[in-house]
Amino acid sequence: MTRSLRRAFLQGWDLHPAQLVTRHLATWCFYRGELDPTYARLAAWTEGREGQVLDEPATAAALAGHLQSLRRCSELQDGDRIMWGVVPPDDRRLR
Repeated sequence: MTRSLRRAFLQGWDLHPAQLVTRHLATWCFYRGELDPTYARLAAWTEGREGQVLDEPATAAALAGHLQSLRRCSELQDGDRIMWGVVPPDDRRLR
């Protein structure tokens, strides 16, 4: 499951209904596991700092999309972004 998510296969149609809970949990773990690095990179980009990785607007938009995916899993709340000092993913600079 996580291998498919890493390769950008975000949906699977071959699941039995009994596997949906496991798929949701695996999806949640995948996005939650990448939360700290995603926040750090997006915060560095929005503040104009240079990090270990050179990011551009398209990369920042992809990182914001990663946060939006976690939010769709009902795990990321608005207060989480404020706590980390990261602009909301719907910021105009990320489009």
